[in-house]
Amino acid sequence: LIKDNILGSQNIGIALDEGDYNIVDNNFVNVSCSSCKGIHVNKGHYNNITNNSVESATGNAINILRANNNTLINNSATGTGTGGTAIKIQSGSNETILINNTAKSTSKNGIWIQKSVNVLLVDNNGTSGTSNGINVQNSAEINLTKNYGRSTSSFGIQIQGGTYGN
Repeated sequence: LIKDNILGSQNIGIALDEGDYNIVDNNFVNVSCSSCKGIHVNKGHYNNITNNSVESATGNAINILRANNNTLINNSATGTGTGGTAIKIQSGSNETILINNTAKSTSKNGIWIQKSVNVLLVDNNGTSGTSNGINVQNSAEINLTKNYGRSTSSFGIQIQGGTYGN
């Protein structure tokens, strides 16, 4: 259990590197170095990430990489710099669930699903200043229900590149 912490100024605020069955709840994470990640799950499975406030200046606020069966509920994620996606689910992060998250990025996608299968997004808010609010790329069996995607200069929700079964 990782709960009620305030973290800042490190490369990765919370890292679950091959960590399974963890609960990450009610933390405040603010990182500002180059390519920093607020919450990073790498090859960790069956984790619950809930009620966190995460900000990253140049990296992804919440980053899920090669990690299956993770659930993100009621998180606020903000990417404020030139390289910051708010929530990124990537490279084989299958069976991921996102419910009621707010994801804001000034320069990248609010929510970016990439190369993953069977991802469920319900009641999320993805916004971006210069990219897509919600972007699904090279993925399959993605279910988007009651989400809000907004961009001031691109697509609210974009499905692209080999994505099928949605």
